[in-house]
Amino acid sequence: MNIYDTVAVSIGNVNFADRYFDVYIQNPGDFVVGYEMNLHGVTIDSVENLVTPTWYPVDPQWQQGGNKVISLSYQDSVINKYWNPTPLFRVYYQTITDTMICIENVVSIVNDKYEEVIPRIDGGCVAATPDGIEEHLKDMSITLVPNPFTNRTEVTFENTYNLTFDAGIYDITGKLVRKIGTIIGNKFSIDRGNLASGAYYLSLRSQNGGVARAKLVIQ
Repeated sequence: MNIYDTVAVSIGNVNFADRYFDVYIQNPGDFVVGYEMNLHGVTIDSVENLVTPTWYPVDPQWQQGGNKVISLSYQDSVINKYWNPTPLFRVYYQTITDTMICIENVVSIVNDKYEEVIPRIDGGCVAATPDGIEEHLKDMSITLVPNPFTNRTEVTFENTYNLTFDAGIYDITGKLVRKIGTIIGNKFSIDRGNLASGAYYLSLRSQNGGVARAKLVIQ
């Protein structure tokens, strides 16, 4: 066991229509060759590797109807180092068995020296129903500092269920004036760029269709 290295995993990008969710990895200090973890709240139908195949051409192992996912490279391939949460694998589920879908525990994560590292679960649960997520988005707090701003503002928001958002800025008529792109996590920054002075609305749309909004003002 290497007690000096930590690798984090989390759940996000839940799609109830197509019955899947993604597990993310954040491993800035380690190349990873394998992992084993147990899930809770669903029974597994199939699992898909989301790591770039040229780096890690390994298919995760699972049992239909089970809740365990295992992957280990016996060849010269690794999961690259990632400073930010990055998709690791996608779970297609058969049934939801609880009100929350969670990473129940991480049995092991192994680095490229074949040492076990310290696993950490960040945001390991999401609501198992779209209704739970909709309630969260309706009450979600979005903070912009500073606001009003002249050149740049920092955005932070509650992301209790580790959702993935498409962010955009709209003018007061509802016209999209800037597409920010996909947001993973709970913070990002906005540069003024070519936006004129005035009032706008920041929109965070989850992949389940729920929307959270906040007003921003550019001086």
